[in-house]
Amino acid sequence: MNWEKAYQIYEHSKTLYDLYDIKKDITEIDQILAMPVLNVYSARQKIGSINEKHPEIIFIHALLYRLKNPYAPNTPPESVDSASDSGLRSDLSWKRDYLTAKGKTTCLDELYEYLKKKYNL
Repeated sequence: MNWEKAYQIYEHSKTLYDLYDIKKDITEIDQILAMPVLNVYSARQKIGSINEKHPEIIFIHALLYRLKNPYAPNTPPESVDSASDSGLRSDLSWKRDYLTAKGKTTCLDELYEYLKKKYNL
């Protein structure tokens, strides 16, 4: 086995792990949101964990907010520590939707790279 083949195997396994991790996060978010009374501590922990693993999510959320509300005052986002239950639920729902889309696009990227290599595109 040469280094190029070893690197390809590494990249593929890393992608599979990332997809597993995204699916696990989505499942945990669903469990938190399914509770009749929101466990605020778990919600805040999960939000912090996702923000750490996927830092781009903060930028994308701010960009989408700006596009939706172009004339809104330029205020800092609400802190996770001071967010209300409905704010936490809303943030978790947004993160679930984002992670779902990210997982699907990762699969499509992987398929595209495979087909590109297979058919020398």
